[in-house]
Amino acid sequence: MTDESGTEWRFEVLGPLRAWRGDAEIPLGSPQQRSVLAMLVLREGTPVSIGDLVDGLWGEAPPAHAVAALRTYVGRLRAAFGHRARDRVLVSAGSGYRLAPGLHTDLGDFTRELADAEAARTSGDPAGAHAILLAALARWRDEPLAGLPGPYARAQRARLAEHRLAALATRLEVDLTLGRHAEAVAELTELVRRHPLREHWYALLMRALHESGRHEEALARYAELRDALDRELGCEPGEDLRALHARLLAGPTPGAGERPPRAVPAQLPADITDFAGRARQTATVRAALTAGIPVAISGTGGVGKTALAVHVAHAVRTRFPGGQLYADLGGAEPQPAAPAEVLAEFLHALGVPRAEIPAAARDRSATFKSLVDGRKVLVFLDNARDVEQIESLLPGGEGNGVLLTGRAPLTAPGFRPVPLGTPPPEEALSLLTGLVGELRVGAERPAALKVLSACGFLPLAIRIIGARLASRPSWTIASLAERLAGERRRLRELRIADLAVETTFELGYTRLESAQRRAFRLLSVIDGARFSPPAAAAVLDVPEDTALALVESLVDAGLLEEPTPKEYRFHNLVKLYARQRGEAEDETAERSAALTRLVDFALATTRNAYRAVEPEGVLADRLGPTTSPGLPFARAKDAYRWVTVWRAALVATVRRAAENPGCPLLPSAELLFVVCLLADDGAASRDFARAGRAIARRAEGPEEKASAARAHVVLGRVAAEHGYPRQAEEERVRALRLSREIDDRLLIATCTLASGIIALETGRHAEASLALDAALAVYRALGDRPGELYSLVYRARAQLGAGNAADGLATAERAVRVSRACGGPGGLTAHTALDQLGTVLAELGRTDDAIEVHRESLRLARRNGGAAHEAATLVRLAELSLRAGRPGEAMDYARQASLTSQRVEHARLKAFALDLRRRAMAVLAARGGRRAPAIPAQSGTDRHEPEREPLGRCGGCGAR
Repeated sequence: MTDESGTEWRFEVLGPLRAWRGDAEIPLGSPQQRSVLAMLVLREGTPVSIGDLVDGLWGEAPPAHAVAALRTYVGRLRAAFGHRARDRVLVSAGSGYRLAPGLHTDLGDFTRELADAEAARTSGDPAGAHAILLAALARWRDEPLAGLPGPYARAQRARLAEHRLAALATRLEVDLTLGRHAEAVAELTELVRRHPLREHWYALLMRALHESGRHEEALARYAELRDALDRELGCEPGEDLRALHARLLAGPTPGAGERPPRAVPAQLPADITDFAGRARQTATVRAALTAGIPVAISGTGGVGKTALAVHVAHAVRTRFPGGQLYADLGGAEPQPAAPAEVLAEFLHALGVPRAEIPAAARDRSATFKSLVDGRKVLVFLDNARDVEQIESLLPGGEGNGVLLTGRAPLTAPGFRPVPLGTPPPEEALSLLTGLVGELRVGAERPAALKVLSACGFLPLAIRIIGARLASRPSWTIASLAERLAGERRRLRELRIADLAVETTFELGYTRLESAQRRAFRLLSVIDGARFSPPAAAAVLDVPEDTALALVESLVDAGLLEEPTPKEYRFHNLVKLYARQRGEAEDETAERSAALTRLVDFALATTRNAYRAVEPEGVLADRLGPTTSPGLPFARAKDAYRWVTVWRAALVATVRRAAENPGCPLLPSAELLFVVCLLADDGAASRDFARAGRAIARRAEGPEEKASAARAHVVLGRVAAEHGYPRQAEEERVRALRLSREIDDRLLIATCTLASGIIALETGRHAEASLALDAALAVYRALGDRPGELYSLVYRARAQLGAGNAADGLATAERAVRVSRACGGPGGLTAHTALDQLGTVLAELGRTDDAIEVHRESLRLARRNGGAAHEAATLVRLAELSLRAGRPGEAMDYARQASLTSQRVEHARLKAFALDLRRRAMAVLAARGGRRAPAIPAQSGTDRHEPEREPLGRCGGCGAR
């Protein structure tokens, strides 16, 4: 089927269910939702009743809300198909639903190709039939409908699997017709192992062995089946197989008097029956091996490298009829496998008697390359340490395949690198579901996601957890989530029998040299999601080049990850292990000193960032001394970018240092204070609150009043941002009292200015003017021009509110002149001054002038990288454009504001933007005489008019 644009729709069921519109894959939602779609796809346009859908999804015990849930799934599927196609692709039909006829499916292609292959066989073209069958079987990506719940999906999985086996049997029969007996033996041997009581596979294997000159083995296979049937079923082989056995006994032995054929090794480990996910990586590895490109899969211990490699190796084994060789190279062990010993085992598997295997490693490698030349052999080298270990094990000649796994990225020439990270949550959930069962996971999905998160989505940890749950049916998943909640006991919980996550990490750790071990342990004090080489240098107390070399060596060891260039991170469980090693091997004082150095570096860099943004402010000079010079910034935009990128890591560092009694508290309080000034508002405000509370708890003594004062300023700002003015005022009062006790005039001005802003926003204009004048006097005395400007812009608002319009306008214009003199185009002050001038002009009714001023502010925000300020200014422009009778412009500004606020995760600004967009659309619709289309409301936020100053900052203060 094609849509109105000529784009084809297609569905894939020969593996995990997937849907495509042209080249774009369509997200299909939850497993249950996908199961509904699978029922419709396999009915090929025939209507399916609600009752059949409920039975197919839940069987005899549907939930009470089954029909409602089913309609929800259908609605979500239609939404995923898109507005234009939703009612053309998934159609209501009577009391049920159907898909549009003529939809393209991989199952339809497979069925047509089987018919074409049969026609070719009938017409006497076995080679043509063979090519068609290979193409048909290549459509199978994995287990059909993999991971889908419900009795219908289970039944169809079994039916489709039998369909594939029948096609495979036909292809093997064609192989034998074409004389490819030796090549068929390896594949048939595996099929017999998987299906030990299926006579047809034994018949084909006996024929292939007999025609390959392995007559005795063919007869032995018959005896093997006869004994199994007698033991398991109490019966004899069928008539056809007995007749074949009789013919083999009576007929001549093929190849009599000739040299025995070469051995065909089949050494692959057993396939992973519950393999789930990794569709993209599976396709990459499979395509590379099929094209003759060697593959190197890398990743940390437990991430599933071997599972992926084994799964793909089985999928492509028929393309390597010369055999499959496997070796575990023990790269993570203290004593990895010696290449010479691995070569000896390979040569023996290829038929070389042990007495004839050369003694020298070089001769063994030469013999191995000669034996496999042109044979189409797959060499699977698992758990390699480095390139040097594998060089002599690589086969020569065309047609052979190489599949390599290792913790370190192995950059061997010509290899296709496939780095493997942890799977996304839905794939991890599918893996857990396969281990524990659909009913159990479905009943406790939120708890299952908590368990997966605690496991860091590491496949090895998930398998261990799945095995523990499967062996303890009385456990709830929620109870296990509670056991995993505590970091100190989590690694102890992730073990069963002789399998443990901790053991996997230990193998990598014991390989490290002394300096690498120290780095591994100390870097775990960093509490952010990632870190940079300069931060690592501060923690390790070494030059940056030395730190970079150590960090890169830990990446090579599979103990660190590098998600983006020069940014590094621990896997959550690896970090827990590193911390445990640190607690066991390092002195507490050494770990505290490492964290203190990190705070020192961060404070120095943040001081430099503030100077770049507010060159006329005095705050940077009033911060405590630092040992580190920090990173320099030439432009305000660079400073903004650094704070934005590393904000979460900086706040996490503050919180960790505040909770460590061995770290001085004031540097952490100052760091949080300045980061709070510079960072865009949004989702991180709750992190600021947690860090501020950690400082306040520890700063209860009289010697930490300076730290407590800064913490309460930050907590007041967060409270105001979340709409709690009373709590904000309480925090301001605490901060002001502490500031006076330590005679910190800049903090006193900060808190006084905050009082003025709170009074202004609550309509107490006279009180606001007094506080703002007091703050202005202190800022002028200190020479803090940004503070002076912030006092002026809010004073202008207070004057306007008190009815002094002319004075308010004059003060706002004066503030703009001050901002251009002190902050230039890069300062926070310029944005705020222009915004306040625009607000005053708007309240005076000069809407067009206000719009022009806000446009200038928008240009500054975009030039300097202040995304949250940009979103707030766009909201103001949307509101003013609507007031000016220009709903089209208002809609455009509101759309940009929505996108920008979503990027910085500012929920309140996004709610304002959506509200303004709805209002603009309503005006446009009213003008055109039609109803305005609905825009979904922003959940979890209040819908009121945009606040006047959602992002006004105080230079050197942090008040609103």
